[in-house]
Amino acid sequence: MAENKSYFFCGIGGSGMLPLAMIVAARGAAVSGSDRSRDQGRTPDKFEWIAGRGVALFPQDGSGVAAGQTLVASAAIED
Repeated sequence: MAENKSYFFCGIGGSGMLPLAMIVAARGAAVSGSDRSRDQGRTPDKFEWIAGRGVALFPQDGSGVAAGQTLVASAAIED
């Protein structure tokens, strides 16, 4: 992992992805992500907490992924 780089976590609300995203952010990288649970309105408090840590959240439709970002996808995400 390179500090001060940008990462996009697909499935950021998951039990494996969320801690990983927070570790990456704590090391100085820009972190953003998406999660279908957020899109479905489930566990809004969790996603409010994530956003409160400076993580930009996007719909899980690919629209949030920017050129030059490293995409990190959960194994729970289907093709």
